[in-house]
Amino acid sequence: MNKNTTLSIGGNYGLISGLLLSSITLLIHIVGQEKIGTGLSTILSLGVLLVFMLLSVNKFISSNSGYARFGQAFKVALTTAAVAALVSGAYMVLHTTVIVPDFQEIALSTAEESILKSQPDATQEQIDLAISMAKKFTSPVFMGIGGFFGVIFPGLFFALLLAAFLKKDPPFDFDNQVIDKDTI
Repeated sequence: MNKNTTLSIGGNYGLISGLLLSSITLLIHIVGQEKIGTGLSTILSLGVLLVFMLLSVNKFISSNSGYARFGQAFKVALTTAAVAALVSGAYMVLHTTVIVPDFQEIALSTAEESILKSQPDATQEQIDLAISMAKKFTSPVFMGIGGFFGVIFPGLFFALLLAAFLKKDPPFDFDNQVIDKDTI
């Protein structure tokens, strides 16, 4: 049995990248988002995801005699992103409930300060409405869903690009039979 299937390769690299993405989230919490900046943390997270998706496709290609059709490369890359997204989403729930149990209160306080700075003429009713919306979006479940989709959507885009650029179809003879690489 070949251990280098799309699921095993994508799952392994996805697990590693998901754990690294979770570590980045924890590091950002420890250091402070305001010191790192949203842009840098996003670039770092997307970079980790892209690198591990690239590594997974390359691993599949090397274990498949140097070949991978578009669909195979896409499947490996998307599996990597999906597993990373599941780990990241699960970690966000853990992060907002166990690691930082007052996450929602901190987020709501920050949102209220931001509203008061950007709209000093806002009525209490407008502030209350904005805070009630922010409360929905900072719940642990919503943060987990956001963590999942925040990885899977760029992962889908990266998977398409990687599959398009890294695919290498095996050569065919005239009878549509795959030619053994060693006979070339």
